[in-house]
Amino acid sequence: MRSRALRRTAAGILIVGLGVPSPVVAEPAVSRDQVFAALGVDRVPADYVVLVDTSASMVAGNRYGQVRRVLLPFLEGLSDSDQVALYTFDSRPALRYQGGAANPAVIAGTLPDGPTPGGRTDIGAAVDAGLDVLERDGAAGVATIVMITDGDHDAPGGSAYAAPGSRAWTALGQRAAALTGTVHAYALPIGARDGAELLGSVVPATTVLDAKSVRDLAGYLDRAKAQTRLGKAAAALQGDRGRGVTVRWDVPPDMDLTVGSRTVRATLTSGTTKLPLTVTGLAARATGGLTARTGATAVTLPPGRSVTVDVVLSWEPAADLLPVRRTRREAVGLTLAGQVASPWAAPLRPAVDLATPPLPDTAARTTATARTGLPWVLPAALAAAALLLLIMWLTVYRRRNPFMTGAISVRTPDSGAELARFPLQRRRPVPLRSPAVPGSGLVRGHRRSRARGAVEVTYSPDGSEVRRTRTVLRPREPLLVGGLTFLHETPEEGR
Repeated sequence: MRSRALRRTAAGILIVGLGVPSPVVAEPAVSRDQVFAALGVDRVPADYVVLVDTSASMVAGNRYGQVRRVLLPFLEGLSDSDQVALYTFDSRPALRYQGGAANPAVIAGTLPDGPTPGGRTDIGAAVDAGLDVLERDGAAGVATIVMITDGDHDAPGGSAYAAPGSRAWTALGQRAAALTGTVHAYALPIGARDGAELLGSVVPATTVLDAKSVRDLAGYLDRAKAQTRLGKAAAALQGDRGRGVTVRWDVPPDMDLTVGSRTVRATLTSGTTKLPLTVTGLAARATGGLTARTGATAVTLPPGRSVTVDVVLSWEPAADLLPVRRTRREAVGLTLAGQVASPWAAPLRPAVDLATPPLPDTAARTTATARTGLPWVLPAALAAAALLLLIMWLTVYRRRNPFMTGAISVRTPDSGAELARFPLQRRRPVPLRSPAVPGSGLVRGHRRSRARGAVEVTYSPDGSEVRRTRTVLRPREPLLVGGLTFLHETPEEGR
């Protein structure tokens, strides 16, 4: 049986998404059968209603005998959990079997040996009987109606379904629309299509298969069976449809990025219960001039599981004009980008739309700090500024206080007797203070005089500003100032 074969196959298969969470995506090709095995679709019951035409025309070309032969392999491929209702129909439908699909040979053995002689083809009555099965209490959520017929609708007199489009046919369509589960129907016409297409007027999701001969039936029956299994998969994944991945950041409120880098973590969590998800093209983005890179560019998320991704942050702040040591602060936003998909999407497409949403734009906020510049730059800059100021002060001082040599001799104007002698001290102004010299005065170098070695004498005989006199004293030229004679003696005169 197919279910048993799948159980044996699944024992040796690793289904993507059912293992341990891994930050690296393994991408082996996943087959549809592997997805079915992982979902356990063969444990999900489905209803199969099989309607086999046993009208008299099925004798031609041994059509009925060939239908019996291809029906057994079809039944063998059903799951043990499936329910089968087998009807034959001609002038009226007849229930041949209703129950589990675990014993295909017994089910196929309930078919009559041959068609009903003189039997007509009442397709409406057959569909009516099939809907009775699907309307029962406890009906499966996924159902398939398979009808095999070789001719046009030819209901006997008195049948409520003799005229297509009648109220009876409308009532069949209303009953089919009221079914709560997912119903697919397949009509396999052997010859004329008109009768088979009547099934589509009742069940909109009907596929009329173009069987050229009875030999084509096996392949078309397999298609019907595969579609039913897809329906089971869609039902199993309905709760995961539209569910994706959430992102949670583990980021401190402040980060010091002075030395090297800092690693933070983002946790990706799958919101599904059965569907494995993958995130590819995983990349971290940071604002504020920071650089962010992820340790993995792709992750696999088993259903409901989480994977933690390392995100390395680094920062190289722009250089200042003067690389003074200081602490920089920057508000930072972190986000993750990537494409969310499922390895099951391709094998289930297009029958099952997973509608997986994109990765949400979940941002984390933090503040980055970094000490920039060189520790010796500020002291060096201050020292250089102080040195420059000193040089400027010395320059001004030297200009305002020219170099002086020799001494100032203060004498009486009449006798020339020396009252006091004041040695000149290079550039330093010399106060005229002596008990023998009345008043007060000051001697300093004179920068504007054309006479080499001239000095400026400021003197007041009584110390008042009113009598203060300022004059230029040239070397070896006595000068009367305030009633006293001042003489600038140079070193040559000293010798």
